[in-house]
Amino acid sequence: KQQQQQQQQQQPSKKNNNTKNNNGSTKSSSVHFIVSPYVRTMETFHGLASAWCDPEEFSHVEDDKERLRLWYERLAQLGVTFNEDPRIREQ
Repeated sequence: KQQQQQQQQQQPSKKNNNTKNNNGSTKSSSVHFIVSPYVRTMETFHGLASAWCDPEEFSHVEDDKERLRLWYERLAQLGVTFNEDPRIREQ
C-alpha cells in the first residue's frame, strides 16, 4: 500500500485548465496568439502550441490539412487560440 502511495506521488498531476479569480469564482484560463502569416512564424507558433498538446497525437490522420485542423481544434478546447494578423500580410 505504501508503495502505491509513493508511485502516485511521483506521477505528475494533471493540470486543471481553470483558475480562481480574486473574487473566488472559477474561470477557464486561455491564451490567444496573434501570428504573422510567414512560414517561420507559424513554425514557431506550432512549437509553442505543442507545449499544450503534442501534434503527434494526430499522426494517425493521413491528410495534412485534416490533421492540422484536428490539432487546432484540440488546442482551442484547451484554451489556446490564434489568428493571423492580416495587416502583416499586406506589408
